[in-house]
Order: sequence, then structure tokens, then C-alpha cells
Amino acid sequence: MRGALRGLIAVHDAGLVHGDIKPDNILVDRRGVSRLIDFGLAREAGSALRADGSVAGSPAYMSPEQIKGGHVDGRSDLYACAAVLFELLTGRRPYVGDEAADVVRMHVHDPVPDPREIDPHLGVALARLCMTGLAKDPADRFTSAADFLVALQDAAGDRYGAAWRTGLGLGALAGAAAGVLTTQATRAAIQTAVLTGPAPRPESLREQRPGGRAAASGSAAPQSRRRA
Repeated sequence: MRGALRGLIAVHDAGLVHGDIKPDNILVDRRGVSRLIDFGLAREAGSALRADGSVAGSPAYMSPEQIKGGHVDGRSDLYACAAVLFELLTGRRPYVGDEAADVVRMHVHDPVPDPREIDPHLGVALARLCMTGLAKDPADRFTSAADFLVALQDAAGDRYGAAWRTGLGLGALAGAAAGVLTTQATRAAIQTAVLTGPAPRPESLREQRPGGRAAASGSAAPQSRRRA
């Protein structure tokens, strides 16, 4: 998730909201460098994501304000990052329902889930990080991607130790714990076109979890040349 948050710092500094943070929109190349892709829903911060007032996004990761079709800022992206992080840590999404409409309702109305109910060994700091990011009210979340990143560095460093600090990253750690790490085919040319830097050909790297859930290992926005 370090790459995703570093990428969002660049996106938000440009005055934009990505609007569709999810595992499918994160690529990791063979060196472990991660990137954020697909800016089809990106809008200026403070605007509605659709000019006609309709709702667009991925229901499993949408913030309550995005679901309501209201004006959004960078904290909506941080909500989605927290949802991805929750899934990466636990193997399941924060809200699971039979229909998309059920999931949407849960994002708006249901209590914020505690990931320790799924993994009791997760630790207080990482659990609090997820729950803060998933707060219903944007005012109760982190104020910026930079703040989220600092909290993640501290929490994951305490939980995973040297492996995190030396750059193995939360995605690889979680994949090792799950015992299965699979690599999918290269994304379409329209997606790879937004990548920057002399990285090897990127592939979509997802962790297959029990029950068929999947989570990505982080992303760095194309505006930034910093590496995860």
C-alpha cells in the first residue's frame, strides 16, 4: 500500500480525486514497483464524480459520500485505500453482500468492521488504521494520503518488522502468509500507457485468498517517480 499512497499524494497534490481505487487498478511489476492506473473517473477535488449526478465507481470500495453522488475530495480515495488494505490483511472485503445494492447500503449505514474479528492476531495499530480510513464521516478519516502513509509505515513496521522496513511490502508478506501468490497477464495497452519510468513490463499481481477474494499489493501514481 505504500506505493498506492505515494501515488495518491501526487494525484491529490494535482487537485484531483482518482475515484476508483481498487485491486484491479493497481499494477506491480517484477521488481515489486507498484503503480496506480485507470483514471477514467478522475475529477477535480470538491466536484461530484459524475456531472449528471449519477453514481460511478466500484461498489466494494466506494465511500459513503461517493455512493450518495455528492461532492468528494481526497478522503474518498483514502476510504477506498482502507477498504483495499482491509481486504489485503484479512482476505475479505469490509462489506460482503449477495447483491451490489446490499454492499452499497452497508457502506452507508452499517458499523465500521473491525478486521480483528477476522484475524485476531492482526494487531491494534493496523486494525485502527483500517477503521479510521473506513469512517463514515470524511472528517473522521485521515486528512491526507501523507498522514495515512505515516500511520501505515508505523503500524506495519511494528507488525511485520524488518521485512516491511527493508521493502518487502505488505502485499508480499500477506501473500507469503496465504501461501499462494499468482501473477496474471499484462493489462491492456490503454492501462500500461499511463505508466512511467524505465520499469520492466508490468503485470497485475493479486493475492488469491480463501473464498476467492483478491487484494493488490499497492500502487504508485504515474505522476510520481518515487518507488514503493
